[in-house]
Amino acid sequence: MKLILEPQYCSVLQDFVREAAALVFDFDGTLAAIVQDPTEAFMRPSTARLLRYASLEFPCAILSGRARQDVINRIVGIPVKCTVGNHGLEWDPPRPEFEKYREQVKGWLPLLTKLLKPLRGVELEYKGFSISIHYRKSEAPERVFLAIGDAISQIGAIDIIGGKEVVNCLPHGAPTKGEALAEICNLLNCRKVVYVGDDVTDETAFRTKSYYELLGIRVGCKRDSHAGFCIQYQYEIDELLKALLLFRNK
Repeated sequence: MKLILEPQYCSVLQDFVREAAALVFDFDGTLAAIVQDPTEAFMRPSTARLLRYASLEFPCAILSGRARQDVINRIVGIPVKCTVGNHGLEWDPPRPEFEKYREQVKGWLPLLTKLLKPLRGVELEYKGFSISIHYRKSEAPERVFLAIGDAISQIGAIDIIGGKEVVNCLPHGAPTKGEALAEICNLLNCRKVVYVGDDVTDETAFRTKSYYELLGIRVGCKRDSHAGFCIQYQYEIDELLKALLLFRNK
């Protein structure tokens, strides 16, 4: 992958944002560092300040696997145009056609809770439209990961998206982040978008093909990613935001 902040590639970023372009960010692992306790994931003050400046210069949006209100609580005072939660299933106003997914996920909860209860270090996060199973605190992550897979297999048709010591459970056939990104661009009336994400859940956005021009930037370089560019470390999000602001005002 190409390092977007390297001098030879900065011109790509500059040319891309010279015209009106939207900025869309994942939250965990992108705007905020991955932490042991997901409830403690917050942006550094420097990142929050830069994102606020960026939101005044660009149409900005957040597209996260977290519940929408959870994300909103973590970006207080930052005037993003759009916040979408649950991997693209949770919008404002709510989408009536997605309520069937909420009911489906609610039905998984009792059995998954029962099946996962014996696993030490596992935490189940129910988010309405999806469930995340965290095993960062497990002392035997490989064994626990397999046990989580066995539990999920007893539920039925579930789409599983892996992550950084988390298993995300979504309704089978539900829209993806890629489809949500296309809708965000439509809402913001943008034909160009910079999307920044860090995980498996973001790959559908990186590889989506639609009427808009996409510049995909992955946090953490990975050879098989569909993003064309990357930054190496999460803390470099500040440098990326600074570059976007600099090039926007040139």
